[in-house]
Amino acid sequence: MIRQASRSEHEPNLGFELADALHWHPEPDTDLLFSNAMLQWLPGHRELLAGWLDELKPGAHVAIQVPGNFGSPSHAVMRQVADGAAWAQKLSGVLRHDDVVGEPEEYQRLLLQAGYQANVWETTYHQVMVGEDPILDWVRGTALLPVKAALDAEDYRRFEDDYRVQISAHYPSFTGPDGTKVTNFPFRRIFMIGRKLG
Repeated sequence: MIRQASRSEHEPNLGFELADALHWHPEPDTDLLFSNAMLQWLPGHRELLAGWLDELKPGAHVAIQVPGNFGSPSHAVMRQVADGAAWAQKLSGVLRHDDVVGEPEEYQRLLLQAGYQANVWETTYHQVMVGEDPILDWVRGTALLPVKAALDAEDYRRFEDDYRVQISAHYPSFTGPDGTKVTNFPFRRIFMIGRKLG
């Protein structure tokens, strides 16, 4: 993504670079901290975010989004399968649990305590998914990546099969008006915006 963004036409004051968020700090003149679906990948992101909020200058803004679906069946069932007898030894510690992301009130408190005017909310998007295994197809893009990295190809295929069997009961499909198999996939996201006072 960084490579593609760097090659694109954009405003001359924009630049793109690959950096490790665990070691990044805002420059003194930073006036906007924007993060889209990144913090959930960072263990200890609450403390990291608190540090960034403290370092930003008065008047700076933050705009952050994190997925809030770690307690939903799409992710809870994945952890249950990984913790089961067939996979526990190979996948111990690979998947993080449902506290990976905080609740909206936790982020609101974090912003307020750091001296920000804060607005935090959640939205659940009811996504219309099509195909035979739409939930599996969706989680392949992100949530299953740590499992894929930890297993060889054959074991990963078997894990997907185990997940497919268990997840189907949680997301029933129906036939759409054009005869297509359709599944409703509620996907919760948490948004936070704020401006540093002072």
